[in-house]
Amino acid sequence: MDIRCRFCGEPIDTDEFHNGTDSWRELINQFKKFGCPVAELAIQGMSADEVKLEVKQRCQHRPCVSEQQLDAINILTHLNGDDIDGLAANLDDTCWM
Repeated sequence: MDIRCRFCGEPIDTDEFHNGTDSWRELINQFKKFGCPVAELAIQGMSADEVKLEVKQRCQHRPCVSEQQLDAINILTHLNGDDIDGLAANLDDTCWM
């Protein structure tokens, strides 16, 4: 299932964070904080520790969704906390109708 960058709305499959290097949860937490730059490095196989050293600023991509959808992504990201499956399901149900 996809979660979305809270800064640009880009969908990222949660499986991309299972890169075999370490805890996927730490990569997900970094993704929620910084967005796409974390996903791009996780896809390349970087560990959470390597990503922490590399990523210094949040996603700078232009939004690919509306402002209202970005607001919904931010709210749902906050409300779902560590429940990534819940976040993916809520995003799928809420934002793209």
